[in-house]
Amino acid sequence: MPQIPAGAIGRVERVLTLLEDDPQALLHCAWEHMRWLDRHSFFKVRVRHLNVFWTVTCEDASRTAIAYGAALSALNTALAAAQQMLHLQSDRLCLEPDFTGQRRQEREISFTVSACAALMFHLLYRIWKDPLLQPAPRESTV
Repeated sequence: MPQIPAGAIGRVERVLTLLEDDPQALLHCAWEHMRWLDRHSFFKVRVRHLNVFWTVTCEDASRTAIAYGAALSALNTALAAAQQMLHLQSDRLCLEPDFTGQRRQEREISFTVSACAALMFHLLYRIWKDPLLQPAPRESTV
């Protein structure tokens, strides 16, 4: 099994934390990278087999319902905007309220991206250096 670099794990954890704590900031960050990609790509980027299952959970049922409504409208807006710049083919897009928090382990996001290799390397470099997506500093246990 291949080893994942520690820096990549920290960034993935940061993205998941942002997705739960501040989805608007994450959406803005993704939007800026998508705009850059649209301005600099001569070839269309294709996203295939997009598979999203995500749950929305808050402290109580009323907050969960409100957050679910907001997340659903934000997801629809983000997908519509992404389809303006990318060829996007999805297999499953599912956002559900999770009032108890028991379905949190079922969350899943997967996709296949195809584009020019040089463009993708540069985009990955931009994302890697993005200050918002930097992993949280580890506390020393001295």
